[in-house]
Amino acid sequence: MIDVFFKIISLISMTVLLKQKAVDIKKEYIDGMIIPAAKFTVYIIAASIAVFIVVQLISSIEQEARNAV
Repeated sequence: MIDVFFKIISLISMTVLLKQKAVDIKKEYIDGMIIPAAKFTVYIIAASIAVFIVVQLISSIEQEARNAV
């Protein structure tokens, strides 16, 4: 149960870090240097990574819940 709690905390912190990283990427590269198509690609890649991490963590939490029962 404590492990599930830490995984939820990890999920929240990972989401915050990804959001901050996306803001940093936008400030550093996108503001004037990259054309809009590349900007869209960066957002798609960042969203894909975020979805993958969330799915993995949710799957792990579900597995822990099944093992606890």
